Amino acid sequence: MPAGTKRRWPVCGASDPCGGGVLENHSRKGSREEQMLSRVTCGPEAVLPDGMSLLTPDGEMRNEIRIKWWLDLSGATCREAVFPDNPSVPDVPPRFLPPHGYPEDAPATFFGHYALREKKPRPLRANVACLDLGMGKGGTLCAYRWDGESSIVPEKFVIAPGEFPGEGP
Repeated sequence: MPAGTKRRWPVCGASDPCGGGVLENHSRKGSREEQMLSRVTCGPEAVLPDGMSLLTPDGEMRNEIRIKWWLDLSGATCREAVFPDNPSVPDVPPRFLPPHGYPEDAPATFFGHYALREKKPRPLRANVACLDLGMGKGGTLCAYRWDGESSIVPEKFVIAPGEFPGEGP
């Protein structure tokens, strides 16, 4: 940077105001920062039993599955817990399943980063909905017009016009 030039944005490192290198550390696989960021952006995951893995639609081998975190999954098998539903997931107990369950009387919550392959959004429960209909992979852009209601109203979902993967005009 030329002398006398001020930085417009802080560079995050060990002695920065961004939190002691959080942005730097989040790129290190297995670091606490990476685990926290992954939990926020990807949601909680269950770990498949040792030696089991799945091929994702993107061609990645994984030994974790995203789960229906809003339900009480006590005693659930991998196939019962996985979200979105996937019949190729083994119907066996997971090696690790985070304790979860989002209270039914909790505020409405909306989440994404799941790339669902559905044409229309829908509540997964009265207070839980996924707004990610795979727009980044050719799906539909979706939003919700929330006015403070505690139960999700299906008519308040908004989708942008466009084609869904695999469909013609």
